[in-house]
Amino acid sequence: IALIPARDFFFTGHELPFPPYDDIYLEWTGAFIHSPPSNSVEAEEHGMEAPLHIGNKFASRLLALYLLIVSFQKFTSAFLVRVGKDNSGEKKCKMFWQTQALGNAFLLFTMRVFTAAAMSASLDFRWHVMSLGYETFVLAIYAFM
Repeated sequence: IALIPARDFFFTGHELPFPPYDDIYLEWTGAFIHSPPSNSVEAEEHGMEAPLHIGNKFASRLLALYLLIVSFQKFTSAFLVRVGKDNSGEKKCKMFWQTQALGNAFLLFTMRVFTAAAMSASLDFRWHVMSLGYETFVLAIYAFM
């Protein structure tokens, strides 16, 4: 999950060779409009108007940063938080899990809202929404019980 947001944050508008339909994803999210790759058809079509869409680029990179932070939190709570001598590790992890559950719920809502539009662009978000919903449910059980 962290690979695509890292690409969106650091290399906005560049296609990766290995995820399938990556060009469709970039076109659907509007990355080719605000960050067209040089020497491409999109650069000829949207090169002049790209600076006008700098707000879209900012919002895209901000969402990518949020997803990278959530991924880092998941990694930290799974591998770096220790129990400690005072048994405060469970409290620390519970705080992480509460934050992740709420963040995942907001992300799940956002993905659910745009699923219909994604289907029109031949992107199938059903598996992503299902796995994110399951993860949110599991995190919420551990975080709020």
